[in-house]
Amino acid sequence: MFNSILKLWVKFKFATIRYIPGKYRKSLISIYYLLKSIPYGIMWHTANFFNKTDDIIFYVLYPLHYVLFRDIHKLLPKVTIVPSNYPDAINYLKRNNIIFKSHSYPKMVIMADFCENQFLLKNINKIYIPHGIVGKNYMYSYDKNKNFDLILQLGDYAVSRLKQMNINTSIKVGYAILDRLFNGSLNREEILKNIGADPGKKTILYAPTWGVISSLELIKDKIAEVAKNVNILIKLHPGANDESIYDETKKYNSLYRNLKGVILIEDFADIIPYLFASNILISDYSSVIFMFASMDKPVVLVNASEEAMKSRIFDQTSMETTMRDIGENVNTFDELKTAVDKALKHPEINSEKRKNYTQQLFYKLDGKSAERSAQAIKDFYFKETGRSLD
Repeated sequence: MFNSILKLWVKFKFATIRYIPGKYRKSLISIYYLLKSIPYGIMWHTANFFNKTDDIIFYVLYPLHYVLFRDIHKLLPKVTIVPSNYPDAINYLKRNNIIFKSHSYPKMVIMADFCENQFLLKNINKIYIPHGIVGKNYMYSYDKNKNFDLILQLGDYAVSRLKQMNINTSIKVGYAILDRLFNGSLNREEILKNIGADPGKKTILYAPTWGVISSLELIKDKIAEVAKNVNILIKLHPGANDESIYDETKKYNSLYRNLKGVILIEDFADIIPYLFASNILISDYSSVIFMFASMDKPVVLVNASEEAMKSRIFDQTSMETTMRDIGENVNTFDELKTAVDKALKHPEINSEKRKNYTQQLFYKLDGKSAERSAQAIKDFYFKETGRSLD
């Protein structure tokens, strides 16, 4: 009952925001969070007066965020996990037996998205670990990054973008979520057998992004025809899972769940095992393009329509457009089939570009990014509090 009410409230909030004209949206959202911060501020100062604040927390907006933080959390067990009020975040933590607190008044917060509005008090130190890498006109914006005391960035590209805006709070640690691709902890045969795929066949992974620039509307159920005698895995964006607030993409879950010739990955939060097990990736404007290419495997990219390119999330300045030659680009399904066939026969094509872009984007793909991230948090915590986090 509580989850149903909560889900309705979240949907109402998102629907309301969605239909506000763009020129007013930013101002109204700022006013909303400012008003929300007043009672929160009173409660925070009251908790602080009675010494009831949490020392340091990790805020889980979506399940994907905890997947990113999981290996870091193993090294920082004193960090308290606090989910948002989104049902999919709460349910994910419960299903995985992760201990969490429903509410918190922290002195320091770590987050994997731009949730700083939830913790507007200047008394609260804020650490940001990016959950993705593509821009989409917000990842590298000044307004989104200026409020963090420490940003644990993925590599040279991101640090450089922020420095161009005089944001100098970031340090390079790498991308902790990729550690499993390089530390020997994954087994391809085991991964494929667990989902009913044939380890003896080559594997194609289709992982589209969300919104109007997604390739879902172009491909639909034709994905099963993209190649023969291969495993075809489909991993939808976390926003398309059955518990999601995004109804317009959630419908594809039921389509692919019943489509012959494909395997829908139901673990919507964690794509890493399936990146590891696949030979080719089909995507569009998602961060997974560059995550997959970091293993020097071929990617095929479906371009957005001219109309979709007018969307506010189509970013002409970021790597999803400027580094698009990392893979074969297609505009139609027939072109997609040809490009996939080419990638299956000649995976070495575009290898040099993949390696070049990977070097720019990711710092030290050595399986130790979580260790560097944890150490950076420990160092920052000690600098701010004078106490050890060990």
